[in-house]
Amino acid sequence: MIQILQVLGDGQVKFDVLNHKINFTEAKWFWVDFSAPNAEEVQSLSDVFGFHPLAIEDCLYGLQRPKVDDYGDYRFFVLHTLSCIGVKLEEVDLFQGKNYIVTFHNHADPAIERIWEQLKQNPQKLEKGLDYMLYLVVDSLVDQYFPLFLKISDELERLEAEYFQQLSHRKIKRIFKIRRELLTLRRSLEPLKDVIKQILHPEEDIWKSKHNVFFRDILDNLTRFVEMTEVYRHMGLDLIESHASLNSQRINRVMVTLTVITTIFMPLTFIAGIYGMNFDYMPELRWKYGYFLSLLLMGTLAGGMILWFKRKGWF
Repeated sequence: MIQILQVLGDGQVKFDVLNHKINFTEAKWFWVDFSAPNAEEVQSLSDVFGFHPLAIEDCLYGLQRPKVDDYGDYRFFVLHTLSCIGVKLEEVDLFQGKNYIVTFHNHADPAIERIWEQLKQNPQKLEKGLDYMLYLVVDSLVDQYFPLFLKISDELERLEAEYFQQLSHRKIKRIFKIRRELLTLRRSLEPLKDVIKQILHPEEDIWKSKHNVFFRDILDNLTRFVEMTEVYRHMGLDLIESHASLNSQRINRVMVTLTVITTIFMPLTFIAGIYGMNFDYMPELRWKYGYFLSLLLMGTLAGGMILWFKRKGWF
């Protein structure tokens, strides 16, 4: 589907959904959005706009790294946003010319749809010009990251609160998954920062924006997101290491207890082994109180060792 927004020379605004050849001859400036386009609509990128084949190829194949390519009379942006399902990155491509913006995405994007609805309800925003439209698109895409970071923060805090309880294997796997997700986000956010820096400091004067203050705000948000990925990854690593340390301490306590028990029974087993031998000449076997004396000896040894271990702090 192709949507087009046109700002005419007299200031009027037209919103259209087009399924035929695009015509923008009357527009002062315009925005064309390709949402999940078919093959015929994709062909318009070349036939109508004359975009470079490499840029069109980047639109069609795979998830590209965020970047800015300058083709002289237009710039090509590869941007990232998040899908509505988990930590899944989606690509949104944007062409910026002197009097137009063209966005391209292979799936319906809620961030783009949200901008269209805002502009229909408040068309006065269009008076700020094409640069401001670029800001609205990029800002809306970056805003998609906020709910995910809040969710990750809440989940890590909940897992941290459960630290002194026994973390299940499922929860440990979830922490590892969160750390992988954060690494994926970082790989997206770092180049997005470079894209915003290139918008703020373009090589060509024709691309200088009047709304740098807004783009600096986006850069601040991206910088904060990158810092949060590092903080949350360290939180996850600390939880894993703390869990391993806690398990190690529990195992050590069990081993100490078993060692103490084994050590206590060693002399008792030795005594029982001696008097369990079947020799004919063992005078102690014929003592009247030999059995009781051996039990007393064993009890004394066991009690003494328990007291000694307790003084040593073994249990």
